[in-house]
Amino acid sequence: MEDLYTFFHLTFQEFLAAFYLTTLREEHLVIEEAKKSHGNLQMVWKFYCGIVQFRDDSEVLNNIMSDPNTDVLYKAQCAFESQQQCPWDMLLEKTDTNVLSFKDRNFLPTDYLAISYVITSTRHKVTSLLFTECTIDKEGVAFFLGKLQEVHLSNITHLGYQKKKCTILEFKSLHFLLDQLQSIKVLDLDNTPIGSEGIKCLSR
Repeated sequence: MEDLYTFFHLTFQEFLAAFYLTTLREEHLVIEEAKKSHGNLQMVWKFYCGIVQFRDDSEVLNNIMSDPNTDVLYKAQCAFESQQQCPWDMLLEKTDTNVLSFKDRNFLPTDYLAISYVITSTRHKVTSLLFTECTIDKEGVAFFLGKLQEVHLSNITHLGYQKKKCTILEFKSLHFLLDQLQSIKVLDLDNTPIGSEGIKCLSR
């Protein structure tokens, strides 16, 4: 029983696992550990990104940002945790330099923070935000917009919000987002049933 350790919360164990990975001096060893996790240790890799000082040519960073099994929001969270320039640029280089696309997410405050941080910190100009089957809220949207500077707000010209079923609160949040982003030229609501209540919310 001397070798048995318990943790009050899984987060403690995840942080210690991330710290262990930082002790592996050879990058290929870290990559091998990443492949073993099969996407099940996402919090560990977020912690890892927050601890390590990446180089622009880091194989580990490239592995995280290139993984097809993880979505853009997770990669944005890793980029935010790193607080460094190269992950943000690599994130957009691995996807599309002008588009941030999100799918099947119920956005939390930390998610809005990660997205805004990526937009304001990359050398690329983000012009499009696409949400597919995502849930946003007015408070989160206000928080997100408050983190962006005017120059970043004016760059966003395309907004996509595609969802099979939207609540009135979501339409109100979308209206608030449109009202604040005066630069929007294209609104894509493809496959999103608006209905009379949705039209009222969006046309106010």
